Amino acid sequence: MSPDDAKEPIADAPAATSGRKKLLTIGIVAGIMIVEAVGIFLAVRMTGEPPVAEGAEAAKSSEDILAQMDVELPLVDCDAINRKSGQGIVVHLSSSVRVAASDQERITKLIEKRQSTIKDRVQMVLRSADPQHLNEPTLDTLKRQIQSEVGQVLEDDEVILEVLITQILQSRSRL
Repeated sequence: MSPDDAKEPIADAPAATSGRKKLLTIGIVAGIMIVEAVGIFLAVRMTGEPPVAEGAEAAKSSEDILAQMDVELPLVDCDAINRKSGQGIVVHLSSSVRVAASDQERITKLIEKRQSTIKDRVQMVLRSADPQHLNEPTLDTLKRQIQSEVGQVLEDDEVILEVLITQILQSRSRL
């Protein structure tokens, strides 16, 4: 054997050793990831909602189901002139509110009893709204303001779950 032949296997040994180290590192990381995934799966599985038996679900009375549902009640149809943009814009709004089914009768009576006050407050919101709020895709700002005002009129801010704007039309005023 020549001295050069002896050096070649020694030079290959570190390359083979570093390749094994990389493979071992990749294997350890992959193993840890698999154990972690199994742990997460089991944790989610154990904390999930237990399955409901078919008989138990059928045993619920219709009153319980209705009490859990929400109902939509008509709120107001009104027009208001908004002059915030410098020119008058007539805004027509039709709206409803979503309330718990258990509060339906009480809220219906309150809305009927205070219809004029509610209409006045909704018109005030429309008159004072910025033009960009009237043109939001979801109308979230108007909905929040109307919900706050109507909640004050009904003397219960929590009873209205959501304000639904079923129609909003804008046109230029000639006034």
